[in-house]
Amino acid sequence: MQVPICWQPAQVVDGSAKNIHQICAQVIVNPRVGLVWCCEKAKGGKTVRWRRYPRRWKYSIKYLRRVPESPVKMMSQRGNLTGNPRQVRDLAAELHSLVQQWNLQHLSGVQLLKSMTAYIRFNVEEEDETSSRHLQAYCDQLEDIYKSLGNIVVCMETVTRQLKLIAELESLRRSNNSPMFLTWPAIKFGDVASCVSEAYSMECKVKKHVKENIAHSKSKEALMFLMAAWVHQCYIEPEVEVGLEALLHETGLR
Repeated sequence: MQVPICWQPAQVVDGSAKNIHQICAQVIVNPRVGLVWCCEKAKGGKTVRWRRYPRRWKYSIKYLRRVPESPVKMMSQRGNLTGNPRQVRDLAAELHSLVQQWNLQHLSGVQLLKSMTAYIRFNVEEEDETSSRHLQAYCDQLEDIYKSLGNIVVCMETVTRQLKLIAELESLRRSNNSPMFLTWPAIKFGDVASCVSEAYSMECKVKKHVKENIAHSKSKEALMFLMAAWVHQCYIEPEVEVGLEALLHETGLR
């Protein structure tokens, strides 16, 4: 089984190798080898030495070659950031964290709805006190999940407002059109965050509809429709995910 190409600067492998080009090692899993052989080359292309380094995973080097310089080195903002770039990067990380929290709550809701729909289908004829208590317990759990999702959306909107305020500050400094990191102007970060928060806000309204109607649905078709509406998240389109991923790459978080 092959592992993706691993880009590793020689300077990171060996701090004393200050004049050595970046190298690339394509590795394959080899359980019988516990060391990594690494070739260090000088500027002229001559092999200086081979070294072996222990690794948590057991690899063997297939071949080595030079690679072009990483675009991260060309960033105008890198290292320990300050001012608006630092705030933008922190807000991008917070937005990504909120999306991860949403995904966890969404999956919890999926599991709960599976149990809830199964319970309703098998107890559709029963209207005793015990059945009502069980159904109410499911509804209370779903309500808690919905409230968590609503709080996440509120936090996303707060992040969006802060990014737009930073863009306004940059425009007052007459640097709104210059890239803050790689290629994006300051206003682009707010636009992407706004697109993300609007999509999740619309999806939250769908989940509210599911939460309010699932307990009153008796037919199999209605239950499956509400279940599908929760699971598929139609408002979170691929463009939203691509925009968020581009935001992380632009700020150097990926």
